[in-house]
Amino acid sequence: MEIGLQIAFAIQLAVFGLAHLFRPRPLVQFYGVLASKGEAGVIFIALLSLTTGSFLVAFHNVWTGIPIILTVFGWAQLVKGTAYLLFPAFGLRQFARVTPERTDLFRLPGIPLLGMSAMLAWHVMLASGSPMPS
Repeated sequence: MEIGLQIAFAIQLAVFGLAHLFRPRPLVQFYGVLASKGEAGVIFIALLSLTTGSFLVAFHNVWTGIPIILTVFGWAQLVKGTAYLLFPAFGLRQFARVTPERTDLFRLPGIPLLGMSAMLAWHVMLASGSPMPS
């Protein structure tokens, strides 16, 4: 189960990272739509974060080596979802930071997302015994 989650999240984090780097404008627009919904928009992100976080915390409790990245990510999502759900005004303040004028800043999270993806993919490759590229 853990390797399966690592593969799934290596893929997801790679796509999210690439989207942040190369297509930040639609992501900023999406946050704008959520912000326009007020607390309901915050609740939407809270539910996504809580679902992702609780799934990882329940099924990927690995605290050693490279896989710790995914466990910490899961706990971070759980904390974020909880904070947004219990304190939606906090989430609205975070949404307010995402503006069309600051689209280029939205590219920055793409770098750590791609880094996490690459590290997880590397670990999965090593764990599965796949031949190393020469």
